[in-house]
Amino acid sequence: MEFTKYVQLILRTLQNLYPNYLKKRLLNRLAEDGLIINNKRISSKGQLSLITDVSFIEDINEKFRTILEQDSDNVCFKYVEDFEFTKEYRHVSYFQIKNFSNEKLDKLVIEDKINFFKKDHEMFDLVDSSASKPTIKRSKDDVFIKFCYLLDNKVESSKGSIKYVVLAKINTKDNILEICLDKVSYDYKLQKDFYALIIDDIKQTLEEMLKIQIFDIDFKAVVNFIKSERDDVSIYAMKMHRNGTVAYLDAQSNEDLMIPILGELQAFIEQNKDLINVNKETKEIGRKLEDFIEGIEVKSDLPSVKMIWPSKGIKLGVDHGYKDRHYSFFMFYDELGESRERMEYVREYLIDSFSELNNPTT
Repeated sequence: MEFTKYVQLILRTLQNLYPNYLKKRLLNRLAEDGLIINNKRISSKGQLSLITDVSFIEDINEKFRTILEQDSDNVCFKYVEDFEFTKEYRHVSYFQIKNFSNEKLDKLVIEDKINFFKKDHEMFDLVDSSASKPTIKRSKDDVFIKFCYLLDNKVESSKGSIKYVVLAKINTKDNILEICLDKVSYDYKLQKDFYALIIDDIKQTLEEMLKIQIFDIDFKAVVNFIKSERDDVSIYAMKMHRNGTVAYLDAQSNEDLMIPILGELQAFIEQNKDLINVNKETKEIGRKLEDFIEGIEVKSDLPSVKMIWPSKGIKLGVDHGYKDRHYSFFMFYDELGESRERMEYVREYLIDSFSELNNPTT
């Protein structure tokens, strides 16, 4: 992919995947490092300036378009790439691993099978349909492996593709693998059970690439242990059966319960698919119904358990046995952070509880 096309891909991704609050935090990083002006009080006010001034542009996507198109030194796009390593993600699954070594990783870098992240404007992530060449970043106890998928819009091709990042984080101290994903709209989900298939692909790639073993963790037992032994977290059931189908409960801030009856709605769509496919207008109605289901996040992603840490302001959904797999799928509620503090706290809490459950003191 040519660099100019990559920049356009970044712009479409920011527009279609990133919520505005995360884009604002990314703008703040650029402003704090003196690469842009985004404050009307210190604006160049039309005078000649070597720094890109976006303070008078109201639309946040247009701000980024101006920044990246006027970035003659090609450094601003690296902030987006770095942000992909440091920000929180909506979904995560945890696994145990064995036989990881940094030597294997070093060998892959030497063989040019993976990229090592550098703030070098001449290097940028490889993005393709299979995320064939990941980019890595390391710290003392952690290895971050970023897989970059090229996702096409299956409904409106004119909207173009986006860069969909899946971040695999390996903690070498605890031998724990995290696979982190963001929510993506229905238009970019190329197949059913999208998230589960992506996780399957990442696990297989890591096993083959790093010659490691990956094991599922029984988090249902861990959550039950936490519920009986800990008093700093509240745990609520989120799934119920109704008329032979599964209905889901979504407790919004411990207030009213909402029960979207998805089984009936999906059955209605299926039973009336001939009517829905009659013409362009009825097909559009069918698509809007599908979008509606996706929009309320209950068809496939709503968890069966909700965990709340009141003192930390953390709300976490857990779906055990996700899509008939043997692992749990976690979902962070509320706004995502620009740093991984909540994700780190949850990982440590869950893994400590897992260790305590499996290695009780005598």
